[in-house]
Amino acid sequence: MDRALIQQFNALAQRTRQRRELERRGLIPSQEVVSDADFFTRDVLPLYFLAVNRNRSPLVRLPPELLRIILLEAIWEDRKRLNKWFRHGHVCHDLRSVLLGMHALWAPVVFQWYNAQASQELLRRAGPSPITIRMSYMRSEEQIRLALGVLLRARSIELQALLAMPTDATVNAIVGILRRGPCPLLEELTLGIDPSPESPPDHPLLSSDFPNLIAPRLRKLSLNNVFIPVDLSVLTHLRLYWSSAETIPAIADAHTFFDMLSRCGNLEELTMQCWLPLHEDLRELQAEERCLTFPRLTHLNLRHDLQTILEFWKIIFIPPSATLYLDVAAFSSPDSEDGPDTLLEHTRLLCAFIAHTQIGGASKISKLAVFQDGKDLEVHLGATEEGQPATPELASRPRRSTEPSWDPRLGRPTFTFLIDRRLELPADLVEFLRCLCDVLKLRAHSIDTLYLGLHDYFPLVPDDVDGDALHTLLPAVAELRLEYIGCADVERLLDASSERGCHYYPHVQALHLRCPMPSEEFDTFVNVVERRAKYGGGVLRFVSVNGIKDIDEEYELDKEAPHLERFKDIEPHVQFDVYKRK
Repeated sequence: MDRALIQQFNALAQRTRQRRELERRGLIPSQEVVSDADFFTRDVLPLYFLAVNRNRSPLVRLPPELLRIILLEAIWEDRKRLNKWFRHGHVCHDLRSVLLGMHALWAPVVFQWYNAQASQELLRRAGPSPITIRMSYMRSEEQIRLALGVLLRARSIELQALLAMPTDATVNAIVGILRRGPCPLLEELTLGIDPSPESPPDHPLLSSDFPNLIAPRLRKLSLNNVFIPVDLSVLTHLRLYWSSAETIPAIADAHTFFDMLSRCGNLEELTMQCWLPLHEDLRELQAEERCLTFPRLTHLNLRHDLQTILEFWKIIFIPPSATLYLDVAAFSSPDSEDGPDTLLEHTRLLCAFIAHTQIGGASKISKLAVFQDGKDLEVHLGATEEGQPATPELASRPRRSTEPSWDPRLGRPTFTFLIDRRLELPADLVEFLRCLCDVLKLRAHSIDTLYLGLHDYFPLVPDDVDGDALHTLLPAVAELRLEYIGCADVERLLDASSERGCHYYPHVQALHLRCPMPSEEFDTFVNVVERRAKYGGGVLRFVSVNGIKDIDEEYELDKEAPHLERFKDIEPHVQFDVYKRK
């Protein structure tokens, strides 16, 4: 009926245009017909279209300011924070109607722990949409029973028994329901249990002899101390965790392990912890000239001892553009009798992965981060954004923001390496960095970003020979990010008033500090920045400090904190941001 009416109105509009043309030429003496037609086309037709659209799309009924909120939330995927939606829904009937009709809005939050009391109502609002079931933080048997009853409606299921009230019996119940299936909507599955050394090999959560789950849309699978047979050929993300290298994983036989991974040709991300066979068994696969190929892999995460990782590395092929995350921290104790001993011995073995740090035989690494959290050393290498070799010319490009351009812990660096070794002095760090640059052929004059987070016990003061070497090792650094450094140490690093000029980091354009800095020390800090801007050739352009005490929560640089006003007068100008310490 809508289509027929629209056709009639369109025909009427066409006749009206024809009559207007005839009137313009003086061939129609009366205006009555034209006026009637104008009434229909200019008044009735727009009202009709508006009514049709309001019925077809409830969003059109909303006031413009609420429609803007809806669009912003959709862009940023902020559907978890339902309180904001409730607030608007309670004051606007139209928005409430829209929200109640948007089943996909409610489906991901039906079983969120903070909505536990409303799960039944949220399930009703989700309608026919595939739901997300998060069971790790469930605290009531009633909610668990409700989740089990709608398990086959799930798009995503997640239960880590280590975190949850449910026991292994609940995991068994989940697996039993999924095996009876089918699971036509399931796309993501995450399951984990508390490891038990007494579990028999034919345990239903460990055995690989069961039939595959019937889940044709399953793409992401994460298993912790569990093994569930699935069609591996359709997976794009596979994560296999085993709690300890001292116990045997579900598939201990190297040939069975190889056959399993050989079916994973569509993987884009692969993570394995303590799942690799013994390195002696991996050598047998090498002798048989077997090779695993993952042509679409973009990220490989291996958590094992370095010796076993290296043997596994010899039987796999992945694209050189794939990012690598190697965590040997739990398997590299200095007291271990097997494998490499010192940090430098481990570092020299990293030469096996050099292809993933290069393009056309030249290093693509332009960013370096070193963290020390407790006894573990964490190293991140980042590539150039342009996908080309790192060069001094790229390193000298102008920086354009007070925000740090690279945070390795929020993204996926090109190469990450974790090891159980502790740096005590700048000399240790200098020796390690020199070895790393030599092994991976990194170009010191092409590293433009340096991030050091070594805790407050690690001295960064450039006073002695080793400290001097640390801060002159990478002369092209344009973005410097430091944690746990005092104002006095910053003064020594940035000092540009001496006869030798900018001895440390002469090309730094952006300085980012994360450290506790009392506001009474800030005048000293401003003096340091002012001297650097004046005598450093105007290279320093951006400064940010996260950790200033005594700053008002509503602080704005141009309205408050007079002791920071001096930044406005620095010539050449330095843009400055400050963040209250949390």
